[in-house]
Amino acid sequence: MDRPAAARGELQRSRRFAGGGFRPMMRFPNSRRRRGFTLRELSVAMTVGSAVMMVAVGSLHRAFDWASIARDRRHDDQTVFRLTQQFREDVHRASDAELTDQTLKLTLPSDTSVVYEAGPEGLVREQTRQDQRVRQEAYRWKQTRRVTLRKLENENQLEMSIHSVLSLKDQPAPLWRFVRASIGLRQQHERGDIGG
Repeated sequence: MDRPAAARGELQRSRRFAGGGFRPMMRFPNSRRRRGFTLRELSVAMTVGSAVMMVAVGSLHRAFDWASIARDRRHDDQTVFRLTQQFREDVHRASDAELTDQTLKLTLPSDTSVVYEAGPEGLVREQTRQDQRVRQEAYRWKQTRRVTLRKLENENQLEMSIHSVLSLKDQPAPLWRFVRASIGLRQQHERGDIGG
């Protein structure tokens, strides 16, 4: 007798659930229980892990470079801030200024003189009183800079410009910082030549 398809399915389901649940699947004698990873899985995991490590190490290296550049820039900014304050104070107190090549000599009251000497690594300030060195300061940059000193005769002013030196030889060095100060401005105020 032919049974309809629904009845056949019902019969098969009842046989399967006859013992109150699923019957355990038959195990084949040659199959073993899986206890580890295959060689293919290991190689894929190692490839993905090494790619992630390469990206992470590259990002970390770049972050350290950026931190170093930021630290150098902060150092240079602080150095220039101290230098420009000292330069303005010296020039304003000076009664006379001589500029030869990249050496600036300022004559201050009470037999004191200050010499600024620009070099490839920075600028050196030396203060002398009665031909004896009182103080010497070196203003050094972490990044390559070029200092140019100039005297403006018609305005009785001194100008210091600091340029960033680039590795490109065809490009002009861009101006990084600039300061201009009037010679003897403080003395003029003290004498009352300039109204305050």
